[in-house]
Amino acid sequence: MVIKTIELPSSSRRGPKKQEPNSSPLILSQSETVAWRWINQNFHFRIDNPDSDEPGRIGLGLWPAQIKILAWLQTHDRLIGLKARKIGFSTAGCGFALWVAMLNGQSRSHLFSTTDTEATGLLERVQFGFDTLDEPWKSALKVDKRNEHELVLSGGRNDFRVIQAFPTTEYSARPESCDFALLDEWAFVAKAANSWKAIEPSLVKWCMMISTGYGPQGDFFKHWNGAKAGKSQFVPAFFPWRARPGRDEAWLETKRGNYSDEEDMRREYPETEADAWTASKELVFGPGVIDAACAVDTDEAPRPGGQYIHGWDVGRLQDASVGMVVDVSRVPYRRVAYRRLLSVPYPRLQQETEDLYKAYGGMLYIEDNAAGKAVIENLRVPATGFTTTAKSKVDAISKLKLLLEHGHLLLGNCP
Repeated sequence: MVIKTIELPSSSRRGPKKQEPNSSPLILSQSETVAWRWINQNFHFRIDNPDSDEPGRIGLGLWPAQIKILAWLQTHDRLIGLKARKIGFSTAGCGFALWVAMLNGQSRSHLFSTTDTEATGLLERVQFGFDTLDEPWKSALKVDKRNEHELVLSGGRNDFRVIQAFPTTEYSARPESCDFALLDEWAFVAKAANSWKAIEPSLVKWCMMISTGYGPQGDFFKHWNGAKAGKSQFVPAFFPWRARPGRDEAWLETKRGNYSDEEDMRREYPETEADAWTASKELVFGPGVIDAACAVDTDEAPRPGGQYIHGWDVGRLQDASVGMVVDVSRVPYRRVAYRRLLSVPYPRLQQETEDLYKAYGGMLYIEDNAAGKAVIENLRVPATGFTTTAKSKVDAISKLKLLLEHGHLLLGNCP
């Protein structure tokens, strides 16, 4: 039996509505109830619940917060979720990815997370859901391809429905368009802004960006504030620690006993949005410091009287080589040129280094690691090598912190 592709309600194909969803994570509004009934009537699947001996089942026994998320995706194209730990957001997103594949011919969903292990873990949940489908859903589609990074279901000739898992990088799935993207734990993704630039053009319909907070900075924080101000396509939804059934004050006090730092506890299991954005003591730079340093464009051509310092960190294989030029002839110091090169041959890297030096002059410093030494030896311009040690790294970060906090260094619009 082959299921005929079911079109979604027309509202899901328009731009997202600007109003926020019902703020209560435990109460369904009338429109959310209607949307959920539509999902429930059309499709059932099971999800593996790691905190229970019994698997959860979409349509039966889902937590209200999960129901709201799935219901909102019927009427909003893009949703950003700020959440407490372990309330089922990621699992709901995995369920939605399978739902998209089951009901939409030639569809594609992408699952992104911080590491390859985390991303493939998301796909494992999708595969579990498919394996435990009820009939007639189970026999509606055939498995065409299946591995730790990809599940391809076939609905007939030339009807392939793909769900793929990716570790989040700035090159993730750049060539591929997708009907649904799940961006998991986005606050913890390195270079998240660059990753978003690669992913956003690929979005055809839905996007679900979710995370616990990690201090008032970074790409997730910017997206959240933009959504709250009505300046983006994302609709914001906050879910506190109470959003999962079975949690009460006694549970919270027991959990608090496992944390030595109250700020960590508030961030992981927030009661309010402010709790979720509590700054981590692991953060070297205070809230807004990096944003302030990057607020203005500092790129500029060489100027008379400029005194320039060039610094390069040469990468190998999959690591990028990064170089910048800083004008130290005036305060605040300014980053006036920036290069980031990934997987380029040494001759190309040497040429970029020489071109920048010839344009700006000054002093050129290159980290004297194995890759850097190879570049230094073949340069046709003067360069000084330096070695990074644990002590020198701490010293450099401390001095950088002071420069940024006093507004004495502007980094411009580099990533």
